[in-house]
Order: sequence, then structure tokens, then C-alpha cells
Amino acid sequence: MRSSRAIKGVRLSTVTPIRRPRPYAVAVAASLTAEAFKIALGPIIIQSTFLTSFGSILFSVWYGGFGPGVVCTLVSMISATALYQPWIRISAERDLLFVVSGIAVSFLMDRLFVEQRRVVSQKQRELEEANATLRDSEERFHQAFESAVLGMALLNLDGFVVQVNESLCRVVGYDRSRLLGKTAASMVHPDDHTASEHDRGRLLAGEIRSYQAERRLLHKDGRIVWTLVSVSLLRDVEGRPRYLVSQVQDITGRKRAEDELRRSEERFRTLAETVAAAIFIYKGTALCYVNSEAEAITGYSRAELQRMSFWEVIHPDFRNMVSDRGSARLRGEDVESRYEVMIQRKDGSTRWVDFTGARFQFEDGPAVLGTAFDITERKLVQAAAREREAELAHMLRLTTMNEMAAGLAHEINQPLSAIVNYAKGCVRRLDAGTQADPVVRAAIDRIGEEALRAGEIIRRLRQLVRKEPPRRDMMDLNRLVGDALLFFEGDTHDLSVRVEVDLSAEPIRIFGDGVQIEQVILNLIRNGLDAIRDADNGRRQLFVSTRCDGAVATVEVRDTGGGLPEVGSERIFEPFFTTKSNGLGMGLSISRSIVETHGGRLQARPNEGGGACLSFTLPIAGEAQEYVH
Repeated sequence: MRSSRAIKGVRLSTVTPIRRPRPYAVAVAASLTAEAFKIALGPIIIQSTFLTSFGSILFSVWYGGFGPGVVCTLVSMISATALYQPWIRISAERDLLFVVSGIAVSFLMDRLFVEQRRVVSQKQRELEEANATLRDSEERFHQAFESAVLGMALLNLDGFVVQVNESLCRVVGYDRSRLLGKTAASMVHPDDHTASEHDRGRLLAGEIRSYQAERRLLHKDGRIVWTLVSVSLLRDVEGRPRYLVSQVQDITGRKRAEDELRRSEERFRTLAETVAAAIFIYKGTALCYVNSEAEAITGYSRAELQRMSFWEVIHPDFRNMVSDRGSARLRGEDVESRYEVMIQRKDGSTRWVDFTGARFQFEDGPAVLGTAFDITERKLVQAAAREREAELAHMLRLTTMNEMAAGLAHEINQPLSAIVNYAKGCVRRLDAGTQADPVVRAAIDRIGEEALRAGEIIRRLRQLVRKEPPRRDMMDLNRLVGDALLFFEGDTHDLSVRVEVDLSAEPIRIFGDGVQIEQVILNLIRNGLDAIRDADNGRRQLFVSTRCDGAVATVEVRDTGGGLPEVGSERIFEPFFTTKSNGLGMGLSISRSIVETHGGRLQARPNEGGGACLSFTLPIAGEAQEYVH
């Protein structure tokens, strides 16, 4: 029978003697055979009768185990006593010693043979398990070999193909039968033979354990297949080289894409080096690429620029803005892509550029492609144009004052007449000595108010016609509208025009040049009054209003005149276009330029119920400051 036990966590079978009648019969037969053998050999063997019997005892233990060994011991002792008593004298002590020795030998040899059987059984099972593992491993290798997406080949040490899979057959276009027995070198492009043989020699010499390289293989139809080949050496259990395993990946598509990318980069560099714009590519803050125009516009060499951060070439006044927008653009946020900034050159001078930034992938990461066109000359021309425009605006203000001269004379004459009347009345009352002091004081107070009113009109007139550079101040748009209306009190009175004013309840803070904004308001009101006078349709109303919609302030002037000309609302903003017989055609053109300079918009539309509506928008103080900056 067989028993089992766990040895160090592994379940092993232990072979024990088969305890059946036959082993005992074999033991008796072995004992008697030994005795017969001793009788046949004669007295020499008989003298060592018990020692000779140990051979039969060992055989019985080996064959049947401990029990048959004991039986053989007893039979040998009995037979020796019965058969050899006439020739040798056997004592009881000797019999006892023989029996004890036989039993001890039987026990020890039984344990020895059991352990031997166990070890042999374990080794046999381990061998079977190793063979099964090897078969499984070979099966898995075969399955992996055949089902691999990559082409695979098993080569002997001389480079002949022993086994290939279908993937490799597809790569080179040959059937499996055509590849078996073929040398690997015959499939390699001639220009790659030397490198391939060199790598194989290093592998066989033990200098390297494996290698990977790009190799060109020859397809059956004659075309070249670019592959990435990985070769490793298989050794046996004793460490001797046996086979070469080659993995082949078709990278023709990748190589084609790389070639196309390289050609694309060459085209980009050719374009970048010939375009009349500075090109900057930066990741984070580091400049990765600049073209020759960037060197020219900054005054730095290409090597110097690529050691600098992009922000260092931006003028300090614009550095924070460009940095914030560039960082946001790298994070993928939607920010304004085009703006005008100043570049600070190496020599400290500055240049204006029209900069455009766009996010794109560059060298496996997000980057910003920036293009900068030098607009310094355009800026100088624009500055000169603004100066000429300022001169023209000044001339227009003088013209406007000339047109309003009669109204202004009437406005100034009223407070001056009042001052004279109040002053004469005070003199008469003082001469008469009949009036109380409070009455005289009240008359003198009215004299002061009328004098201030006249002075305010003169001050506004002087400020409007004064020639001075544009300013940027914080101001209340409602107050500018109120000041402008003061100039037209005489005109509205003479024309019998009813003026309705609807100003925002809260002050509207804007940032800009007050004289220029007031000039725009004056032009719109003057155009409205002229339209009412020319129409003469009996409806003489002028509506002036202000409102604030979020971050935008709006001024609106509506009249009941003849309306917009048939040529369209945009035509009236063109320079020198006018419908007046004595007009210059520059008022609305200059007004639109002033509004757009302040970040707003001037437009015209028909007024409901007849007439025209001219309105302009301006950003409120915070937005305006950012725009002007």
C-alpha cells in the first residue's frame, strides 16, 4: 500500500512494504534457500551460519519489509538450531543475540528502504512535474510565438531560420516553407549586412545579452520594409548558446511619418527663415526656437535668445500682460491672441510689434508659437496722423465756437445785464437809505452768482478752444453732458427747441480726455439742432440721455429733424461728407475717431417717429484704463 505525508509544504507519496502473505512466503523461502546454500557449500559456511543468514534477512526486508525480515530471522534461527546442532554447539545467548540483531537489522533496513523508495518516488514525481512544466512552457512559447503581433523567428547559431510565425511571413511576403532553412542575412538589405553581422558576433561572444536596431528587410516584391529588430540569445541549462530569437516590428509607416515630419520641419524652417516676421516658440518661459528676423528685431543673437526667457525681450510696461496671457494660453484657456506690444532691444531701444500667439504641440508638449511684425514705422505714422487730427479737431472747435458765437454772446450778455441791473439797484437803495441791509445783501449775492455764471461760460469756452496735448483723467460723463448743454441754451431759446435731458441717476465714471469727449457731445448736439432748424416741420424736440449697461456707458442724442441721408448711416462718418451748405464734413469723422481712441463706438440710426439718433459708447473707468494702457 501507499501512504502520503507533507514534507515542507509539498505533498509526497511514501512507499511502504506490501504486507501480504506472499512476502512472508518469500521470506521463508529465502531463509531455507540460504540454509540449503550453506549445507551445499560445506562446513566452512556452516561455521558462520548466523552471519550468512543476514543476507536472506536483508533480501526479505527489501522485498517485503520489516515483518518478512523478522520471519526470516526466526526461521533462520530455528533451521540453524535444528540442522546444525550435530556439528556446532549453539548457545541460547547466541540465539537471542541473533534474533535481536535480525530484528534490529530488519527494522533499520526497513526504514532505509522506505526512505529510499520515498526519495526515488519524490525524484520521479519532480521529474514528471518538470517535464510537464517544460511541456506547458513549450506549448505557451509556441502559442505566443505563433499568435504574436510582432514577427518572430528562431535561428540557429549559424543564422539559419529554424522557425517563423505568420506575422513575420506577412512582413517579408514569403510563405513559411520558403523561409525555413533560409539565412537571416539573405532577408536583410545589403547596406545593413555589416552592422547586422557585427551585432550578431557581439551577441555570440557574450559581450551583450541582446540588441535592438533598425534594419531594412527585402520584401518578396522587391520593396524595402523598415523594421525594428530585437535579438536575444537563448542558452541551455548549462549556459551554452543554443538559439537566437528575433522579434521584428514593421515600422515602415512610422519611418514614412518621420520622413514627412522631417520634410515638414524643413519646410517650416525655410518659411520661418524667409518670412518678414519674427517667430518665437516658447514652452513655459524658455525660448525653444527663434528665426533670423527675431534676431534682427531684438538685437540678440540666436544663441543669446535661446538662453533667455521670452519675457525678457518684452518691454516692462507690457511684460505682465504678455506673461499672464501666455501662461493662460499654455493651460489651454481661451485668451486674446493678437495685441500690440513693445519689444525691448539689446541696446535698450524699443520697437512696436503686432504680436499673435497660438498654442500648438511642439516636441511632445504644449508650446506657444508667437509671430511679431515690426509696426514701429506704422506707429510713428499713426502718431503723426493723431497730431494732424488733433490740429484739425482744434480747428473744428474754433469753427464750432464761431458758429456758436451769437448764442454765446447772448448767454454772456444775460448775466452781465443782470449784474449791471442788480448793481444799479443796490446803488439806488444805498442812496435812498430806505432799504434794510438784508435786501441789499441778497442783491449783492445775485450779482456774485451771475458773475460766476458768466465766468463759467468763459472758462468752458477757453478750455474748449485751448490747444493742448490729450490727457487721461477720471471724470463724470453726466457732468460733461451738462457742461455741453450750457453752450446751447441761447440756441435752443432762439430756435424754440424743447430739450429733454435724462441722465443716469448715478455718476458714470469714465477715463479719458474730457475736452475730446465734450467735443463729441457738442458735435452731436450741434448736428441735432441744425437738423431741427433745417427740417422746420413744427416738431422741435431734442432728447439727450445717458445710461450705464454693465461695463459700458452710452450717450444718446435724438432729434426730430429730417433724419439720416438716403446714402446710409455709415456714409455720414466719412471725412468731408456733409449735407450742410456751409459744413466741413469733418465733425462726425473726428468724433468717431475720438470715441474709438477711447475704446468705444459711435453709430447712427433712424429715430422712432422721425429724425435721427446718434449715440456713442465708452467703457467705464476700469475697462477704459486697461484699454488705454
